[in-house]
Amino acid sequence: ALNGERMTMGILPDRSELLGVIGGHVISSDAKAMAFFLGRAIVEAGYKLATGGCRGAGEFASRGAAKYCDAHALDVCEHVFAIVRWGDSPEFSQCRTVRAGKDDFERGMVMMGRTRSVFIVGGGGGTEREIMNAAVDDYMAWGTANILPVSGTGGIAERILAMGARYNDSVLDSPDVSLPKANLLVQSIDRYRFSLFDFWDLDIQEGWRCGDRHPAVRRTYRIRHYGKKQGEGPIRVEGE
Repeated sequence: ALNGERMTMGILPDRSELLGVIGGHVISSDAKAMAFFLGRAIVEAGYKLATGGCRGAGEFASRGAAKYCDAHALDVCEHVFAIVRWGDSPEFSQCRTVRAGKDDFERGMVMMGRTRSVFIVGGGGGTEREIMNAAVDDYMAWGTANILPVSGTGGIAERILAMGARYNDSVLDSPDVSLPKANLLVQSIDRYRFSLFDFWDLDIQEGWRCGDRHPAVRRTYRIRHYGKKQGEGPIRVEGE
């Protein structure tokens, strides 16, 4: 359960081992290639990959991870995970399915709360909601995935970087697509943090004090603190 109680680990690996890739469903060829390299780099570095199970960024990251697994006699189902809503299935086959949450909000909370870091490849409104889950959870001190937008992939990733919070690194700030860039991103997961609340022009203190007027803050708080008492949560995760 994801309601502040101690969780029993099931299918998903420990948070320290799990890195995510989220982003757009329709992305450029460069973004697809970068997602593919990220998936490979994640597994090659000894981590496991989690995606939302949709076409686009998650699909190509899973392809890259699965190809590396196949080449090195690793079990894809132990290294590549797709977190989808109950009743849904991933839009690609190179993964192990983990069902969690009755809607995208709850699934996003699981995705962002159970991963150590998440790479953003492009992205639109759905990606924005997942990042908001991370921002609220992070401020409420429950711990959340660190966000690393990938330069050159468009969408939400570029909007975050355009706020001026760049990496100040010639490789990471470059729009170029390369495996060395993917490897460096994975090596950098504990090195960078981005101020996510600034992304929505939402003052973090105001968001906390007046949470009942911000739907993401309100619902996250209800799930975390009240659970079934308020008709929210606990979030059901397959295998737990």
